[in-house]
Amino acid sequence: MNIYMKLFLVLSTLVFSVLSVAESSEYSAEKMIFPNDENGDVLRRMQDSNFEFSKIHDVEFFAVFRTVEMADAVALQYLADSKSGDKLRNIETRPAYGGGMELILVKPMLLTHDNVTAFENKLASRVAEHKGYLNGWGVLQR
Repeated sequence: MNIYMKLFLVLSTLVFSVLSVAESSEYSAEKMIFPNDENGDVLRRMQDSNFEFSKIHDVEFFAVFRTVEMADAVALQYLADSKSGDKLRNIETRPAYGGGMELILVKPMLLTHDNVTAFENKLASRVAEHKGYLNGWGVLQR
């Protein structure tokens, strides 16, 4: 066996080993399973783009109201929650695109289906009491 053949065998073995490790790493990486709902769809897309779920992220939740008074009433409820230990990074109202007032709540959390859905459900309940509607949530990956 000449030197070129030996070099070829060594290199091909090395390439095969690297590919095998890469494939087994992808295969063994735990894929989270999400429910078949809107939040689950968003989280699946985030997972497919390699979102870092193991870190705490600032998740923004949005709601829209007809008046500033309605938005402020819900904002004050979350301000009270934040003071009693359920910390929010930001609570603000601003004019909504297309009219009305938008409430933005920024909640630091591990991004899980349960966490997002629980926060969203509580927000939906409070928003409905003041004739508003939810307008989604979002997070930036850094």
